[in-house]
Amino acid sequence: MRNAGTPPQAVKDKAITLIRKECAGDPTHISGAGMSLTTSDNAGATEIGIALVPPFYGIASGAITKQLIRVGDDANWEVREWAASALAAHIGHSRTKLWMTASFGSS
Repeated sequence: MRNAGTPPQAVKDKAITLIRKECAGDPTHISGAGMSLTTSDNAGATEIGIALVPPFYGIASGAITKQLIRVGDDANWEVREWAASALAAHIGHSRTKLWMTASFGSS
């Protein structure tokens, strides 16, 4: 499959590693950076944000769920795939909490 106009995976992996390093492993900073990046108009930045969020589902489960659902409707197919993978992992991590905290009908 061709790249969807986003940076190559190696570039995204390097950015993810650098962000984690700069945040010194602080879960609040890393999850905050990830959530911020998922609101970007840049598909590559959104993918990086999605990749930063999974280890921290317990921090803001409801907010993360809502954001992953939102970016799961992105115009870019690659972003949708990343969001679907992250949401599936999130569901597996906290399936009970997901149904109690998510508001699927809200915008």
